[in-house]
Amino acid sequence: MMATSEVIEILKELLVDEQHGLPVRLRESTVFVSQMGTRQIAAVNRMAQAGREHCAELAFLILEMGGTPGPRGANAATADLHYQDIRHALPRLAADRESLVELYELARDRLAAEPIVTQALNKMLARHRQELEEIRGLIAGNLTPAA
Repeated sequence: MMATSEVIEILKELLVDEQHGLPVRLRESTVFVSQMGTRQIAAVNRMAQAGREHCAELAFLILEMGGTPGPRGANAATADLHYQDIRHALPRLAADRESLVELYELARDRLAAEPIVTQALNKMLARHRQELEEIRGLIAGNLTPAA
Protein backbone atom coordinates (compact mmCIF):
# COMPACT_ATOMS: atom_id res chain seq x y z
CA MET A 1 0.00 0.00 0.00
CA MET A 2 1.23 3.46 -0.90
CA ALA A 3 1.84 6.09 1.76
CA THR A 4 -0.98 8.61 2.15
CA SER A 5 1.39 11.47 1.38
CA GLU A 6 2.26 9.87 -1.97
CA VAL A 7 -1.43 9.41 -2.81
CA ILE A 8 -2.08 13.06 -1.98
CA GLU A 9 0.79 14.19 -4.21
CA ILE A 10 -0.53 12.19 -7.17
CA LEU A 11 -4.01 13.66 -6.65
CA LYS A 12 -2.52 17.16 -6.45
CA GLU A 13 -0.73 16.60 -9.76
CA LEU A 14 -4.02 15.56 -11.36
CA LEU A 15 -5.71 18.62 -9.87
CA VAL A 16 -3.14 20.93 -11.44
CA ASP A 17 -3.50 19.13 -14.78
CA GLU A 18 -7.29 19.56 -14.64
CA GLN A 19 -6.94 23.23 -13.74
CA HIS A 20 -4.57 23.82 -16.64
CA GLY A 21 -6.76 22.05 -19.19
CA LEU A 22 -7.67 23.76 -22.44
CA PRO A 23 -11.48 23.57 -22.12
CA VAL A 24 -11.53 26.30 -19.48
CA ARG A 25 -9.38 28.62 -21.60
CA LEU A 26 -11.38 27.84 -24.74
CA ARG A 27 -14.61 28.55 -22.88
CA GLU A 28 -13.21 31.93 -21.86
CA SER A 29 -12.19 32.69 -25.43
CA THR A 30 -15.31 31.65 -27.36
CA VAL A 31 -15.98 35.23 -28.41
CA PHE A 32 -12.48 35.45 -29.87
CA VAL A 33 -12.08 32.03 -31.49
CA SER A 34 -13.23 32.36 -35.08
CA GLN A 35 -15.52 29.87 -36.77
CA MET A 36 -16.64 28.30 -33.48
CA GLY A 37 -20.10 26.90 -34.05
CA THR A 38 -22.78 25.92 -31.58
CA ARG A 39 -21.66 22.27 -31.49
CA GLN A 40 -18.11 23.28 -30.60
CA ILE A 41 -19.26 25.83 -28.03
CA ALA A 42 -21.58 23.27 -26.39
CA ALA A 43 -18.82 20.66 -26.28
CA VAL A 44 -16.29 23.10 -24.82
CA ASN A 45 -18.82 24.26 -22.19
CA ARG A 46 -19.53 20.64 -21.18
CA MET A 47 -15.81 19.88 -20.92
CA ALA A 48 -15.15 23.01 -18.88
CA GLN A 49 -17.99 22.06 -16.51
CA ALA A 50 -16.63 18.51 -16.23
CA GLY A 51 -13.20 19.94 -15.45
CA ARG A 52 -14.65 22.05 -12.63
CA GLU A 53 -16.44 18.99 -11.26
CA HIS A 54 -13.25 16.92 -11.47
CA CYS A 55 -11.32 19.66 -9.66
CA ALA A 56 -13.89 19.70 -6.88
CA GLU A 57 -13.83 15.93 -6.56
CA LEU A 58 -10.02 15.79 -6.55
CA ALA A 59 -9.87 18.57 -3.95
CA PHE A 60 -12.39 16.66 -1.82
CA LEU A 61 -10.29 13.47 -2.03
CA ILE A 62 -7.16 15.41 -1.09
CA LEU A 63 -8.90 16.98 1.89
CA GLU A 64 -10.39 13.65 2.98
CA MET A 65 -6.90 12.17 3.04
CA GLY A 66 -5.59 15.02 5.19
CA GLY A 67 -3.92 17.03 2.46
CA THR A 68 -4.40 20.56 1.24
CA PRO A 69 -5.06 21.36 -2.42
CA GLY A 70 -2.59 23.89 -3.75
CA PRO A 71 -3.47 27.22 -5.31
CA ARG A 72 -4.44 27.34 -8.96
CA GLY A 73 -1.86 28.86 -11.24
CA ALA A 74 -2.47 30.05 -14.77
CA ASN A 75 -1.32 27.97 -17.72
CA ALA A 76 0.63 30.45 -19.85
CA ALA A 77 0.83 27.93 -22.70
CA THR A 78 -2.87 28.50 -23.44
CA ALA A 79 -2.78 32.30 -23.66
CA ASP A 80 -2.69 32.30 -27.46
CA LEU A 81 -6.01 30.47 -27.84
CA HIS A 82 -7.83 33.79 -27.97
CA TYR A 83 -6.39 34.37 -31.43
CA GLN A 84 -6.72 30.98 -33.08
CA ASP A 85 -9.15 29.62 -35.59
CA ILE A 86 -11.17 26.70 -34.24
CA ARG A 87 -9.48 24.41 -36.81
CA HIS A 88 -6.22 24.99 -34.95
CA ALA A 89 -7.67 24.94 -31.45
CA LEU A 90 -9.52 21.61 -31.72
CA PRO A 91 -6.40 19.50 -32.44
CA ARG A 92 -4.72 21.14 -29.44
CA LEU A 93 -7.78 20.29 -27.36
CA ALA A 94 -7.57 16.67 -28.55
CA ALA A 95 -3.89 16.52 -27.58
CA ASP A 96 -4.75 18.04 -24.19
CA ARG A 97 -7.41 15.38 -23.56
CA GLU A 98 -5.09 12.58 -24.78
CA SER A 99 -2.46 13.74 -22.32
CA LEU A 100 -5.00 13.91 -19.51
CA VAL A 101 -6.27 10.40 -20.30
CA GLU A 102 -2.69 9.10 -20.09
CA LEU A 103 -2.09 10.89 -16.78
CA TYR A 104 -5.29 9.48 -15.29
CA GLU A 105 -4.41 5.96 -16.48
CA LEU A 106 -0.97 6.21 -14.89
CA ALA A 107 -2.38 7.62 -11.65
CA ARG A 108 -5.09 4.96 -11.50
CA ASP A 109 -2.54 2.21 -12.02
CA ARG A 110 -0.25 3.66 -9.34
CA LEU A 111 -3.16 3.99 -6.91
CA ALA A 112 -4.71 0.57 -7.58
CA ALA A 113 -4.45 -0.30 -3.86
CA GLU A 114 -6.74 2.65 -2.98
CA PRO A 115 -10.24 1.50 -4.01
CA ILE A 116 -12.11 4.73 -3.23
CA VAL A 117 -9.57 6.83 -5.10
CA THR A 118 -9.40 4.36 -7.98
CA GLN A 119 -13.18 4.39 -8.33
CA ALA A 120 -13.22 8.20 -8.53
CA LEU A 121 -10.35 8.23 -11.05
CA ASN A 122 -12.07 5.62 -13.22
CA LYS A 123 -15.20 7.80 -13.35
CA MET A 124 -13.18 10.87 -14.37
CA LEU A 125 -11.13 8.84 -16.85
CA ALA A 126 -14.27 7.55 -18.54
CA ARG A 127 -15.53 11.11 -18.94
CA HIS A 128 -12.21 12.25 -20.43
CA ARG A 129 -12.29 9.38 -22.91
CA GLN A 130 -15.80 10.43 -23.98
CA GLU A 131 -14.60 14.01 -24.38
CA LEU A 132 -11.69 12.86 -26.51
CA GLU A 133 -14.01 10.93 -28.82
CA GLU A 134 -16.32 13.94 -29.06
CA ILE A 135 -13.40 16.21 -29.96
CA ARG A 136 -12.23 13.76 -32.61
CA GLY A 137 -15.76 13.82 -34.05
CA LEU A 138 -15.76 17.61 -34.06
CA ILE A 139 -12.39 17.64 -35.80
CA ALA A 140 -13.61 15.20 -38.45
CA GLY A 141 -16.77 17.24 -38.97
CA ASN A 142 -14.98 20.58 -38.85
CA LEU A 143 -12.25 19.59 -41.29
CA THR A 144 -14.60 17.95 -43.79
CA PRO A 145 -14.83 20.11 -46.92
CA ALA A 146 -18.17 21.84 -47.35
CA ALA A 147 -20.43 20.31 -50.01
